[in-house]
Amino acid sequence: MKKLVRLLVVLALIAALVFFWLNLDLFGIHASLRFYLVGGGASALVVGLLLKLLGRWDVIPDWFPLIGKADDNLAWILMATGLGAGLVGYFLL
Repeated sequence: MKKLVRLLVVLALIAALVFFWLNLDLFGIHASLRFYLVGGGASALVVGLLLKLLGRWDVIPDWFPLIGKADDNLAWILMATGLGAGLVGYFLL
């Protein structure tokens, strides 16, 4: 039951972030590519951290060959992608 609640919290946060980024015009924000890269990267980094902090949850059992560890590595992939996008937006643009 705890795993289900944790998963629902993370999914709700992801949905809220997606809704925010898709509706920036409603908030009166007209931004550049740099803003989207830094903000989107920070959002991905935070979601990855939340996945790691809320504990391990297995959507795909680990005994499946080749894809069993994919859900375990999702948090690390999100954190690395978010950090990379944020740094590119901050330093290169």
